[in-house]
Amino acid sequence: MKRTFAALLAALTALTALITVPVGAGTSGDWIYSISDGEAIIEQYTGAGGDVTIPETLGGCPVTYVGSWTFADCETATSVTLCSSLREITDSAFAWLGPIERLEVDPANSVFSSRDGILYSKDGTRLIRAPAGATLGDFAVSDGVTEIAPSAFALCESLRSVTIPESVTDVGYGAFYSCRSLESVALPDALKALGESAFSGCEALSTVDLPAGIEAIEASTFSGSAIEKIAIPDAVTYLGDYAFSNCALLSEVTFGRGLETVCDFAFAGCESLKSVALPEGTKTVCGMAFWRCSSLESVAIPASVQVIKDTAFGDCSSLAEIEVDDANEAYKTVDGVLYTEDGARLVCCPAGLEYERVTVPEEVTAIAKCAFYGCSRLALIELPDGLTEIGANAFYCTAYYDDEANWEDGALYIGRYLIECDENFSGAYSIKPGTKLIADSAFYYCLELKSISIPDGVTVIGADAFDGCASLMSVTIPDSVTEIGSCAFVTCNSLINVTLPRKLTEIGEGVFLFCISLKRVVIPEGVTAIGDAAFRGCESMLYVSLPSSLKRVGYYAFDDCISLKKAYYAGTKSKWDGLSIDEGNEALLAATIVFEPAVEPGSSGDVNGDGKINAKDVTALMKHLVGADPKDFVEAAADVTGDGAVNAKDVVSLMKAIIAAK
Repeated sequence: MKRTFAALLAALTALTALITVPVGAGTSGDWIYSISDGEAIIEQYTGAGGDVTIPETLGGCPVTYVGSWTFADCETATSVTLCSSLREITDSAFAWLGPIERLEVDPANSVFSSRDGILYSKDGTRLIRAPAGATLGDFAVSDGVTEIAPSAFALCESLRSVTIPESVTDVGYGAFYSCRSLESVALPDALKALGESAFSGCEALSTVDLPAGIEAIEASTFSGSAIEKIAIPDAVTYLGDYAFSNCALLSEVTFGRGLETVCDFAFAGCESLKSVALPEGTKTVCGMAFWRCSSLESVAIPASVQVIKDTAFGDCSSLAEIEVDDANEAYKTVDGVLYTEDGARLVCCPAGLEYERVTVPEEVTAIAKCAFYGCSRLALIELPDGLTEIGANAFYCTAYYDDEANWEDGALYIGRYLIECDENFSGAYSIKPGTKLIADSAFYYCLELKSISIPDGVTVIGADAFDGCASLMSVTIPDSVTEIGSCAFVTCNSLINVTLPRKLTEIGEGVFLFCISLKRVVIPEGVTAIGDAAFRGCESMLYVSLPSSLKRVGYYAFDDCISLKKAYYAGTKSKWDGLSIDEGNEALLAATIVFEPAVEPGSSGDVNGDGKINAKDVTALMKHLVGADPKDFVEAAADVTGDGAVNAKDVVSLMKAIIAAK
């Protein structure tokens, strides 16, 4: 939901507007089709199989296009012949096409051709599709082919080996996906690119020599293969997400000198990998890059590394040594534990150290996600008083976590920090007095949690703290809270009311994302920014009260707030006109902007809780006094006189205050 996401969404919206919408549709024999611009588009084949021929015309129009999944789950076709009018086939048109053995093409077709039952472009430079049921064995791609198309050999279980000629420079995504019998592949020296998932699921593929010219290993390229050793060429600058994930036999990796980034899950689940020595020049190691590499014993971090994301080495049960180059300016190790260079963030305590007791240094202010994950012997933990962040699952699978005696009424605390609440917890819960911080994901998917009492003194509500608490209806956040983490209340579907603390300076990204029952929000004075998607999808929100201190409304902050009618802004119109409102906030801009000072949450006199004090509050108070139960009623605000009782005196006092304000 950053700027790149917003730009992509805008581009997709513009692109969608240019796509021609089919103007007709029909069924003819075994074919479901649509008509667009006088041409027939095949949507689905429904026939009995056997030898299938794509018709020249449907609905009186030439067939020019075969759409996605046209032959999905067709387990009875043995061959398909393409008609002469066909000009375009989607990459997934023949996906999951059962036992088909041959793809043939009408000789009059000007776009496609067939050789030995395999589909090519007319000029033979692009190998488009080998039938999954063909008997391929040891296959050699014809010289002159320059591209192997996406999914070209996907699910070809008879393929044992493949030799790719020097003419090929591009292997598309999923080209050899799940070729379960593929044992070896000879890649040409001229090859520059391997597409995503090119050899994913090739569970017999044990050896691959990568050409020197390869510049990147894309996402899932070799995931789930049987590769035992791999040498990454010097030209490779990044290893994509899941590039070698779940390569259970991979025991040795030699990294090239050009490597800069190891992406998310790149080697996750490589349970035979024993050591990792990243080359000088590496800059970033992303989240879960080496997650659950259970045999990994040592990691060497060069001076060049600038970023190691949380969980990069999480749940590596044998990891006992993380060595950081002395010249590294971003990270260090102390007693085997990985910290940022300033000592403020504890990144990872290797599980293989087998510590039984840990005292986190006083200078640490943040403990990363999964930092102590899997430290199975760790039974005693002492935390400093200045922590402002505890990541999700930071102490999961430690001896402390697993000891039932440490859980108090379904909640786990360490000192003044609430770490986690049992997901089966239901009803109301009062956080223990003296608690200072609620850890990230502490109440994650506590589906039956209906109410929460947060004591004064809590300063931080962590990211995703109440994510998925679908039964939570109302939250009052004490004024001691100065920070609410991103997505803290995401998908709290029953949340109707929330009272925000007065010390907040920012509403983080996605804090109330998809809180579909949230009706109104008063954002306190002092808040300067509302993060991206902060209230996105709050479809029941009727109004929002915005402070004059506000400077920025992030991307899609109020997107899909379809019921939003009014926004009460405490500043002037000229100040509103100067406010930075990013794209995706059409609902806010379409609302009526009322330039009146908004009252603080729970202020005396704001009886109906709409952020204003006026005649509507008098009406709500009088209805309450006669037992009419007004729809919106704030008990604390109704005691206008402050005498501890709500009665006719409060009506008189409120009316006088409204008249005086006129």
